[in-house]
Amino acid sequence: MISRRVARLPEPTQDLLRTASVLGRDVRLDVLAAASATSAEDVMARLAPAVVTGLLAETPDGFDYRFSHVLVCDALYAGLDRLAKARLHLRAGEALESTGGETAPLPVLAHHFALAARVGGAARAVSYAARAARQATAQLAFDEAVELWQQALAAYGPGDPAERCALLIELGRARRATGDVTGAHATLAEAIDLAAGIGDRTAMAEAAMVFGGVTVWNWRFYGTVDDRMVAVLEDLLAGELPDEQRAALLGTLSLELHYSPRRAEGERHAAAAVELARRSGDVALRARTLNNYMNAAWVPGAGRDRLAAAEEMIALPGLPRSAELVARIMRMTALLELAEVAEWRAELARCRRLTAEVHQPDLVAMVWLAESTRAAMAGEWAESERLTGEYGRLLSRTTMWGLEDCRLATLFTSRRARGQAGEMAADLVATAEQPVHAPMRPLAVLATVDAGDEAAARRLTGRWAGWQPSDWSTRFVTAGWGMVAARLGAPDPKVMYELLLPHADELVVMGSQVVCWGATHQILAELADVLGDHDLARDHAKQALTAHERLGLAALTTPRTYALSQTRVPGPARSRSGRGTGGPSAG
Repeated sequence: MISRRVARLPEPTQDLLRTASVLGRDVRLDVLAAASATSAEDVMARLAPAVVTGLLAETPDGFDYRFSHVLVCDALYAGLDRLAKARLHLRAGEALESTGGETAPLPVLAHHFALAARVGGAARAVSYAARAARQATAQLAFDEAVELWQQALAAYGPGDPAERCALLIELGRARRATGDVTGAHATLAEAIDLAAGIGDRTAMAEAAMVFGGVTVWNWRFYGTVDDRMVAVLEDLLAGELPDEQRAALLGTLSLELHYSPRRAEGERHAAAAVELARRSGDVALRARTLNNYMNAAWVPGAGRDRLAAAEEMIALPGLPRSAELVARIMRMTALLELAEVAEWRAELARCRRLTAEVHQPDLVAMVWLAESTRAAMAGEWAESERLTGEYGRLLSRTTMWGLEDCRLATLFTSRRARGQAGEMAADLVATAEQPVHAPMRPLAVLATVDAGDEAAARRLTGRWAGWQPSDWSTRFVTAGWGMVAARLGAPDPKVMYELLLPHADELVVMGSQVVCWGATHQILAELADVLGDHDLARDHAKQALTAHERLGLAALTTPRTYALSQTRVPGPARSRSGRGTGGPSAG
């Protein structure tokens, strides 16, 4: 129908309409005139028949035009062959350059020259796409930046490896900002390979350092060690480097070593990076290395050090809002572990306000995740589960790992409080079988016990309980196995008691405040009871009750804790020699 209506128009009108279709539904007179090498007066005269037939409309407040329907524009454009489209896009881009000057929209220029890349528009396509991508990044439009860097790479083609490498690094940064961890890794790995191939160590370092940018948690999937990346970083660090670059590479290496047997070495690298950054006076570098340190030192006993690093980062002048939000989220995590709940709630309120300015889905999701935990801490179980769906929708727009663990841990906590954890047993066991979900294993065992299958729970414990991580999950996993030991007598309750005792006054928290199970004293009370030291069990239970009352966490007090707080064993007082030194007696 549209093609027949167009065919009835004079040929000069048809030609102009085809050119106009390349410009989109809205057509500026001056651009169309320039693109068609026709005077504005002639353009108006030639388009008059199209206006009369209703294919084109004149704008009421000027001399521009608009296709009456987007389908008209699309039909005209579809009728062009590939070469005609490319040539017309080139002319459109040049027309915009000549008529718009510095005010011409960069993404539109990039679009036209990209589609004309094989007929002389490639260099300008790359230039405009790069400028538009940087503009989008400055406006926090990271998804748009990704599209523009991809456009620049497509237009550039094979080209000079050094230039292509630079474009890949920029695309990797943009993908990382959107939360596309998988895409960023692949892009940056390609950049490193390309840089290595041409012997450009500076470009290799620049690509590798992107992996160490400011983040709320480790980029790597749980338990993953990229030996090749470790080797690349160590090779770069073995050479002569400016202190600023050495600091950034050391911080990046600390993250790459987090899941390896060399984790403690990585933590030392992170601390050295912070010292170099402090001496440099570079605020952005200092923020980055402090963040690296918080992730590298995310292990039991380092809560105060991580808290201090977060507070130092927050105090830095001119800190971007996104980096401030990361620092505050990480401060919250340390505060909750250390049972400083009032300040944790105040920090959560600050983070909530910051989300009005920071629109990165992964960071906003972390705030919603903390809101879910806040609701659970108040006993608002249905609200906690609802908020799990909210942050889940945000994280599902990224390729960050961990969403399934967050969901399962939150639902387990909520359902267990209501005596329904057994319903999750099959789902938890199937998930926990995969090494990347290993922190879910104690939860899977507990759910299996609650489902009434103690024999299966014992088999799972026999397979899994020998594993003890040394990373951000250690405290949570140890607490989980402590709960299992209190129910099944395995793993060894005395060993679990001794592992948990140094953290008696802390709260049990998973990762970035995914869940909070209350005072560690609760688990210690159950373990002491299993080991026969009922007085010590009562003491731990009472301390848990006191802490929960003081912190407003009564909803996290288990029925078992209430029961143990009332326990009195007749006869001589039982041994308490284990408190703080060797744990309760085995009885």
